[in-house]
Amino acid sequence: LVSAGVMAPKGDVSEMGTAECIRALLQCCTAEREHLSQQLAEKQTALNGLRSQLMAAEKGREAAEKRSEELSSAAEKSHRRLQEEHEAERASLKAVPDLLLL
Repeated sequence: LVSAGVMAPKGDVSEMGTAECIRALLQCCTAEREHLSQQLAEKQTALNGLRSQLMAAEKGREAAEKRSEELSSAAEKSHRRLQEEHEAERASLKAVPDLLLL
């Protein structure tokens, strides 16, 4: 009891009876349980906050991946279109000397 910080009503634990000792121990255990319950609740709240952050980060990552795929696809389409335009210009430029001969 002394190591648990329990003080007897008279100030000396050695003079406490068995019932008083049991009540004092029960009070100590109850106080410790309440303290641990409060700590657990705080840690659970922090954990829930971290879970929410993780879920938001995961959604952000998925959205970024989707956007990256969309941009990559658009870039490929644009590249193909530019190649086609380039080939068309080349073909039309090859036809110019033939027209000059007419």
